[in-house]
Amino acid sequence: MPGPVLPDRRWLLAACVALAACVAYANSLDGAFHLDDRHHLVDNLAVRDLGNLPRFFVDPGLSSSSEDSRIYRPLVMVSFALNHAMGGLEVRPYHLTNVGAHALTSAMVFLLLLSLLQVRAPGEASARWPAAAGALLFALHPIQTEAVDYINARSSLFLTLFLVAAVLAYLRHRAVRPSEGRPRIDRWVILSWIFTLAAFGSKESAPVIVGLLIATGLYLDGATWRRGLRRDLPLVLPILLLSLVPIALRFTSTSSGGGQRLRSMGDNLLVQTVAVAGYLRSLVWPDDLALYRHVPAIESVSSGVFLLSALVIVGVITGAFLLRRRAPGVTLGAAWFAFALAPTSSFIALNMVAAERRLYLAMVGVALAAATSLQILEIRLREREANPLPFRLGSGAILGTLLVVTLGQNGVWRTSTALWENTTRKHPESCDGWMSHAEALAAEGRLEEAEQSALRSTELCPERVGGLSVLARLHHRQGKFELAARELQRIIDSDDPRFLSKGEMNIELAEVYEKMGRLAEAEAIYLPYLQNMEQPPARVLAGLGRIATARGQADQGVELLQRAIALDPAAVRLRGDLALCLHSAGRFAEAIPLYRDLLDVEPANFSITYNLGLALLKSGQQGEARSTFQRVLGLCPDDRCRTQVQQRIAALSP
Repeated sequence: MPGPVLPDRRWLLAACVALAACVAYANSLDGAFHLDDRHHLVDNLAVRDLGNLPRFFVDPGLSSSSEDSRIYRPLVMVSFALNHAMGGLEVRPYHLTNVGAHALTSAMVFLLLLSLLQVRAPGEASARWPAAAGALLFALHPIQTEAVDYINARSSLFLTLFLVAAVLAYLRHRAVRPSEGRPRIDRWVILSWIFTLAAFGSKESAPVIVGLLIATGLYLDGATWRRGLRRDLPLVLPILLLSLVPIALRFTSTSSGGGQRLRSMGDNLLVQTVAVAGYLRSLVWPDDLALYRHVPAIESVSSGVFLLSALVIVGVITGAFLLRRRAPGVTLGAAWFAFALAPTSSFIALNMVAAERRLYLAMVGVALAAATSLQILEIRLREREANPLPFRLGSGAILGTLLVVTLGQNGVWRTSTALWENTTRKHPESCDGWMSHAEALAAEGRLEEAEQSALRSTELCPERVGGLSVLARLHHRQGKFELAARELQRIIDSDDPRFLSKGEMNIELAEVYEKMGRLAEAEAIYLPYLQNMEQPPARVLAGLGRIATARGQADQGVELLQRAIALDPAAVRLRGDLALCLHSAGRFAEAIPLYRDLLDVEPANFSITYNLGLALLKSGQQGEARSTFQRVLGLCPDDRCRTQVQQRIAALSP
């Protein structure tokens, strides 16, 4: 077993690796919230209350504002709540936490590689440089940017951090207890179990620790692996039993949206073969990094893309197997890579076929294989009394290049528009990429460009309705209500298993019917939610409140809208609806502060400012009404509006 290296140098190198990781992501701290950040964090009221910290461990329902996306990751949710307590929705604390977790993980990867490399070369100083280079590969490779820059990918960071810590504790246990002895539970085993539990609280892929520990034990035992396996089995057994729970849940969750399967296990294995081959290519030449990687559908095993991908993977597996005696670290690295990807890249179908953040844990295996190769070359150079400096400079140049690419890739995550422009440029056949690009453009008010991107998404994947949902919402915003209603009905009638938001589209259709004056049809959509759900969505209560107001039942409308705001106090639109409802009921004193709150958010909103002027006038505050109408004058969209407002101002003149 490895003996200790010089403590000062070991910890100094670990600190240098962590510092390099921080440098690589120093320009990532202003990145925006993206994708699942919205429902897990931005719109999730649970993270705004530190009193929920204990509840995150017992109630997965607190993990998301969307019922379809709730999952058990309590440690991640606790970290989100703490970040929110530091600065609300200011992005920097969230990014600092991600970068800090990446830096700490990178340092621990260095310690792991150093321990493993010394198994085959005890006391060799040659282990330090290869271990540092391998850890820097892990820290600086641009394929890691999705895991670090995407705030919700913190689950991958925490998972890897705790699993690497668990394996390090296991290695320490093996250093204290030689393999010939009987299995004993010491403090290192207990510490390994604690880190494993923390991994289970971070991401549901944690059961891979069983394979990682067994593979590491085989690496340590070498020719005596059978005896070592028998020795370690009692230590791994509790983790194995614990792992059965998330494994069972995962295998019963291979479908989505009404129980319809996304892909069969066989079909998913075909497409994941292509996805994994794409990962391997990106590790070597990372020029196609994007949030939505396009992976073509594979019809059969005779597909040329599948056969080429399978050939690449078989070649890697064969090479790793053949090197099991001469370079066992490469074999262990390949095993680590395979175990890490198994939950997401094998038989189980997920909505997103490929995602670079899934490689974060697998990159530890890549780093180990690279470090082992570097160590072998370093030893051979020393045996030949050759100068290793050119070899080290070449390795440093490669790492420096990766650092530059990573710094550039961080900029892609700065805004949603930049993120999706990067995706559509690198993967122009990704219908999900075009759909998300349309949403980002719409959020910036670039509706015509958004419509073109949404149309491109529907052209690429006519059988899917994700792009159509974006198109329908765009047409709703543009006032094309008849078109939006037809598109929304198509979505509701579709059987696309990937689309999980039909309930939201149903409510959207009701809102469109409201705008069209078809109140009875809108009410017919809303009422089942009110009748069949203990807690109807805020949008349903708000819609019924607006309908009641339109029918002259303003008091009932106020009550419903107040219930909606209690459910979603951050929704600005609901406060606007309540203000209009109070205005209609003649409750101007209550409407006025709401109008003013809304103007704090949208100070140049013509309708709100005009309604505030009317409410002030009706409540007898003529002086304030006059000054408000003077502000309205500068917001009028046309001459007719300006003439009417000038007449009101003149009527209010002293």
